[in-house]
Amino acid sequence: MTFFPDPVSRQLELLRTNLPTVDPTVKANVEAVARALKAGTAEYVDPQKALFRVWSKPYGYTKANGIWERAKPDPDAIQLLFDEWQKDQADASAINVEFDEPSEYDMSLEFALDHWLPKREPILIAGMGSSGKSTLVATWCATVSPNYSTLWVSSEEQTAWVRKRHVQAGGIPGTIGTVPLTPTKRDPETGKVTATTFGIYEHLNDLILQTKANAIRPLGVVVLDAVAALVIWNKGEGANDDTSVKKLIGYLRSLAEQHAVCMVMIHHFNKGQAAAYDPSRVTGTTAWVNTPRLAFAATKDDASESGFDNFVFVIKTNLGTQFGASFTTYPVHTLAKYNDAPDTVLCAARVNGGIVWGHRDVKLMVNNGVDPDAETASARKKSFDNKIMHVVEAVRAGATTRDAIALAIAHTGCGGITTNQWQKVDGALPGRGVHVTKTAHNKYVYQVAPPNTEAAEPQNDGPYIHSRTQ
Repeated sequence: MTFFPDPVSRQLELLRTNLPTVDPTVKANVEAVARALKAGTAEYVDPQKALFRVWSKPYGYTKANGIWERAKPDPDAIQLLFDEWQKDQADASAINVEFDEPSEYDMSLEFALDHWLPKREPILIAGMGSSGKSTLVATWCATVSPNYSTLWVSSEEQTAWVRKRHVQAGGIPGTIGTVPLTPTKRDPETGKVTATTFGIYEHLNDLILQTKANAIRPLGVVVLDAVAALVIWNKGEGANDDTSVKKLIGYLRSLAEQHAVCMVMIHHFNKGQAAAYDPSRVTGTTAWVNTPRLAFAATKDDASESGFDNFVFVIKTNLGTQFGASFTTYPVHTLAKYNDAPDTVLCAARVNGGIVWGHRDVKLMVNNGVDPDAETASARKKSFDNKIMHVVEAVRAGATTRDAIALAIAHTGCGGITTNQWQKVDGALPGRGVHVTKTAHNKYVYQVAPPNTEAAEPQNDGPYIHSRTQ
């Protein structure tokens, strides 16, 4: 049935009117519009071509022109475009304003797995390769299998391995669904899959519906591993683009709310040298960490003798206090056995000692009992004391101005002294036997204090000045 009974020329007129609503960066749209515009009578061809060139400019002139030349006139393409507009209008009309209900005031945060897997939320877990993040998530899914099923979409593992690991880790058979994917692009350095035939926007909702219909337990967890490789990014979009990632996580949040699931995004660390608990280690834009309400990092325990000990901990939360735990991975199934090399195995995870709560205790855990903040403060104090020592030596050697002192200590390797640091230096020098005197021209003179006299405080003609020039 034809939605518009008008002749082709009338349909073309409507097409021209609605053309600005069609995305010109999508190849399928460009092809459909070309076929539709060519469906008119001869007198319309040139004006339609001119219109097409203007509209398709974002796609690229050369590529769009090639599509136009190859396109065959197709009146049905006009109808297909109209059907899409009709669908969009229907979708838009389904959006309604909601008002509060008394029952909402009793709502509470629900978890598929307490603390770790909040329902109706997208969460992130990121880490380097071999940090145990996928193994840990798989164990979480096995743990909740008496109550919930899992949909696991992976660009990095064979689907049979995912299902086998689930069962061997204690998961109930029939409570995990997997999706076979075909890689289309890999990172040339790491070999990791960066794109597949699967698209989150295009396929995920349908797969969730399939899983809910066929799993033996209600769906509670959806795992996307690795999430960035499961998106068919439009031109100009990507994992490093803040807007693109916010849009993606917003979409995943809408699915999580609609289907009452925890949406687990597994992601990677970059190769930076920042501390493991530093959110900057997460690959791509900061939106990966900042947009979800809960984000974890997984990292290896460098002090582990076995090499199978790891940490997982919160790097961002809007849901409560920071926490973390130590866990160990252990084999549950042997895929390949070797006489001269370690076996290839599937692993599960075991938490060691329970959850650690609070920012400071998490840092102590990750650093094996060493407080990194205290270490940093100690290192800064040591560096400052070293600078003071060299300044005193320079003054005793005859340097009387800041410029002369800076020149004298330049070869010591203690680092320079900033304008702000000079205030602290001046405050410490009287206790080291050095007079600091401020001159009339806002300069400072440094002299060794006379023997057998108490070191004097810095001399001023008024209150000690905090902002100085040199």
